[in-house]
Amino acid sequence: MSSPPGGTTSPSWTALREVIPGFDGSDPTMTQEWLGLVEDLFAPYPHHAGFLVAAARAKLSGAAATVMAKYLQLNWSVFKERLLCHFDPVVARAAVQLEIMKGTRYVSGTFLVALDQAVADCAMLGPALAVSILRGLARRVPDVELASIRFCPTNDFMPTIALLRETAKKAQVCANSRSGWAAESDHMALAVSDGQGNAVGARPQRTKSAEEPRQARPSENSRPSQSKSARRRARVKAQLAKTTEENHVLKAQLQDARFEADGPQDF
Repeated sequence: MSSPPGGTTSPSWTALREVIPGFDGSDPTMTQEWLGLVEDLFAPYPHHAGFLVAAARAKLSGAAATVMAKYLQLNWSVFKERLLCHFDPVVARAAVQLEIMKGTRYVSGTFLVALDQAVADCAMLGPALAVSILRGLARRVPDVELASIRFCPTNDFMPTIALLRETAKKAQVCANSRSGWAAESDHMALAVSDGQGNAVGARPQRTKSAEEPRQARPSENSRPSQSKSARRRARVKAQLAKTTEENHVLKAQLQDARFEADGPQDF
């Protein structure tokens, strides 16, 4: 804490710095608003005015930090001018307005995110573009859904946004094949029509049922199940039986041969 002239205790400039939100330049429409916020934070503490640039520079990131990296002075007016030159909110607003008029502003991301962006755009650009904003959002919603809420782009902006938000949330809860529009990021795969303005729902995909167990053949049912060791013992037993039989045959043949050799002799 520091004490300005007069003895009143005030926060340090580093404490003020921590309150400043970050700015990366990704949304140039917010440049002027961000600079104004920094000025408003330091306005009650003029004895910290010399730290205004240092505090603001500390909260820059991304492209904004890169652009201002070579500016090492502490002149707030020059700092503001350079930042506004690179991240001009007037040019950025014109670009946003062009996207809205072309109908390409809200084609990416989930529909709920698009609704939030639409609300922010209307607050930035004013109610004059509310109709165009709602028309851009309607491009992502199937005709049957628009009909169910009696959608009209000329209706009051915020109540219409609330209806679209509720419809999108219900679609996300549903598990049918027509509910993917609320989360779909590809605008070409959203509403489908039959060429006459009538919505055509996507055909539900048929899921394959679980296959029934294969019926065993009668011969298979009649066969007793045997373990591997049992089958091995049966093979060994059969081989021994065959060997024994062959031995008996060989023995008989030897006896016949001996009998013939020892046959009756003539005296």
